[in-house]
Amino acid sequence: LAEAHAELGFLKWIHDLDPQGAEAELRLALELDPQSATAHFDYSRVLAETGRFEQALAEANRAIELDPLSIQIRKRLPYVLLLARRYDEAMAEYQKLIELAPDFVQSQRELGLVYEQKGMYDKALRQFRLVSTMPENYAATMARADIGHLYAVSGQHAEARRILAELVSKADHSYVSA
Repeated sequence: LAEAHAELGFLKWIHDLDPQGAEAELRLALELDPQSATAHFDYSRVLAETGRFEQALAEANRAIELDPLSIQIRKRLPYVLLLARRYDEAMAEYQKLIELAPDFVQSQRELGLVYEQKGMYDKALRQFRLVSTMPENYAATMARADIGHLYAVSGQHAEARRILAELVSKADHSYVSA
């Protein structure tokens, strides 16, 4: 099944840190079902995160063509643009996506990352604070880390250290991503 190979490829990428294995599984998934939006979606991530941005954009756009109503699928395009440092394009795509799904936490968070990369620190801080208050937010801890990082890169080192200490303390009794 193409979908099984796509998911195996995703796991090889995320869990095993095996880009060659991930790519092989994703190519097999696409060979089995060239119409698999999931396989194109996952393959675009592997391509983007290994620096092959033009191929990643093509795969992300193909996934959107195959499943244009999926917010999750549509999120890949601005993510690839973010990684490719095409910040203005990424910002425009995230803003379109947020108009369609304002409660989609990933897009809200990643728009903050774009603002940070562009040096728009006030906007980034507002965006990360918004993310940390969103209902059913699985990423509240990540938003705190994003704010800490933003403080560090914007020269507010005491605030960054305070948030780092907060996260280290939180890790004593709950999960905090490294």
